[in-house]
Amino acid sequence: AGTLTMHDVGFKIDGRSNNGILASGSGAQNIYNTNFDIKGTENAGIVSVSSAGALTLAYNDGAYGTFSLLGDNLVGVYLDNGNTNPLSDYNFNGNTSTRSTGVYIKSGTLTSTGVQYSFGGSNNHGIFVDNGATLGNVGYSRQGSSFNMSGASSNGIYMANGSTLSGSTINASFTVGGTNSNGIRLDNTVANNNFYGSYNIQGNNSNGILFNAASGNSVIDASFTVAGNTSNGVWVAGDAASLHVDSSFDVSGNDSN
Repeated sequence: AGTLTMHDVGFKIDGRSNNGILASGSGAQNIYNTNFDIKGTENAGIVSVSSAGALTLAYNDGAYGTFSLLGDNLVGVYLDNGNTNPLSDYNFNGNTSTRSTGVYIKSGTLTSTGVQYSFGGSNNHGIFVDNGATLGNVGYSRQGSSFNMSGASSNGIYMANGSTLSGSTINASFTVGGTNSNGIRLDNTVANNNFYGSYNIQGNNSNGILFNAASGNSVIDASFTVAGNTSNGVWVAGDAASLHVDSSFDVSGNDSN
């Protein structure tokens, strides 16, 4: 199949088990200046599956693209194409969604620059990286990179066991307002990464960065504000080797670190 190139299109998706774009051919997908309004249940804006080429998603006319997610079990972008997929200058807004994800990576690599993820319901993820998938750099473009997770049991970035985060730089602001939530949750082995930015932990039983498995030779140079109770700026629950922390911590919650 040939390359799909799309400019200045708007998608409205509702109902159940529907997609705005399903890419299953061998060609690349270049999607520019396109917005997605996703409602209902089990729907997705873009699905790029194993036989498809790489997805490039960007907003380049001076404004920022939008994925609006209003419903349950929704996904803005689902990646299972095994390629490197750059995403830039978009906002994912799921302020009342539940069990939803901005970008779900099943296979391949995601780079996310100038993207803002905001979710208000419970059990949500800004970026979910599954077993076998890779997260590259997360940082700034024309706007900052941010994760605002105000609902319970949610994560800005979730790295599943078996996923890869190695040699990457995460430079973003994280706000965690819900209980049992994390700015970044790392259930995988990680090494040789740089964690910058800011982490504002307002929820109880929550963390800025949770290292749940082995970690080594990484740098944390960030600011942490911990206002929730029984919460942590950085919690190293797994084995850590050569974890260099050069950060500031403002802790005001009870039984917190």
